[in-house]
Amino acid sequence: MKLLTKKEIGQMFGINRKTISRWINELGLPIFRITPKKSYIREDDLLAWESAMKERNRKEGVNP
Repeated sequence: MKLLTKKEIGQMFGINRKTISRWINELGLPIFRITPKKSYIREDDLLAWESAMKERNRKEGVNP
């Protein structure tokens, strides 16, 4: 199980931390909180969430 930081996810997707926070709060990106200032996202959870979002967008006819 690999844990990713918000910074690593931002680099992977070319997005900022504010966008990641929006994904967590509005789109249900699963997060693993260690402390209020330390949180990680499991790589497997990220990949599953990404697939689910792609499928949802496909069904809704949205192009990412």
